[in-house]
Amino acid sequence: VDPETGEVLFERGHLLTVVEAAQVGDRWTELEKAGVKDLPPIGVRTPLTCQLKDGICSACYGEDLSTPGEVATLGCPVGVIAAQSMGEPGTQLTMRTFHTGGAFEGKGSKGVFATRAGHVRLTNEDGQPIVAEGMSE
Repeated sequence: VDPETGEVLFERGHLLTVVEAAQVGDRWTELEKAGVKDLPPIGVRTPLTCQLKDGICSACYGEDLSTPGEVATLGCPVGVIAAQSMGEPGTQLTMRTFHTGGAFEGKGSKGVFATRAGHVRLTNEDGQPIVAEGMSE
């Protein structure tokens, strides 16, 4: 319920999308900036706050990642889906290591030598300075 207008924003038990959650956050920020006092807390159910003794209920788990937009149903293998979601980036990282050759093989250098007087500034592609551990002397 919007504290200022009394409008019902979402019915109890509604599965918020990322866009809807951002809209609610933006509205609360807008009300705070307008000086509205004592804004009510927004209750959000999450796996970390689930009060089910064994496991996680579908309301607290939320969206089934295998069927976007739908709440997880009883018996849905949410643990397997979560493990696969976390495992894929790890697999990609491992594959990248094999493709790039893994550990560095070659001769290291203690510094960069300029052919002219002046300063040498090393930056990454974003223009941020590169500082190697132990090289800030």
